[in-house]
Amino acid sequence: MPSNIETALPNLVAALRRAGFEVGVEQYLAACDLVVSLAAHGPMPGAEELRATLAGVFCTSPREQAKFPEVFHGWYRHWQGEAEPPPPPVLTAEPPNWTFFDTADTWRAWLWVGLVCVLLAGGGYWLSLNKTSVQPEPVNPGAGAPGEKNPPPSVSPQSQRITPRQPPEPVIAPPVYLPGWVAPVRVAWMSVALLWVVWMLWRLALRYLVLARRRACQVICV
Repeated sequence: MPSNIETALPNLVAALRRAGFEVGVEQYLAACDLVVSLAAHGPMPGAEELRATLAGVFCTSPREQAKFPEVFHGWYRHWQGEAEPPPPPVLTAEPPNWTFFDTADTWRAWLWVGLVCVLLAGGGYWLSLNKTSVQPEPVNPGAGAPGEKNPPPSVSPQSQRITPRQPPEPVIAPPVYLPGWVAPVRVAWMSVALLWVVWMLWRLALRYLVLARRRACQVICV
């Protein structure tokens, strides 16, 4: 039962006066003393008991006694609706945003991806050109100029002796030496790629942590 009937009693007096009741100051003060006494002695009585109690204060004629229940019940329903606390709002958890990056982060991520791809492609192309470069042929000091014809070698009787055929010696390609700045460039490429991967993982972990805290807060609020 609501307990703030003292503040709602003037509304009942106003409703009775609009309905044609002649309510004076003495009746209003008597009703206030009555409800204060009822509230002090225990819980407020029910609707029917309270109606009968207040009817003895405000009703001065049979017409008012017949009309009082209608006015009282309208005021009583309105008083209960104001006294009862409103139902708590139902908080629905918003669906989490699984978009890990906003527009600016997405553009920056794609910019880093493009930069790393360009660097890797350029380095691979340069290495392929360096590996396929033609090495200069060694100059034979006994050979003549490119346009001159060497005389046929003289055949001696000793060279005409039959000797066993020797297997050909294996041809060993000359080593390819890379410039000294290639190693630092490779390290720089790998460092950039590693930093980009670490940055992506850090952004993912941070966004996951924010979403987890938001969901936990929503569960606690509900």
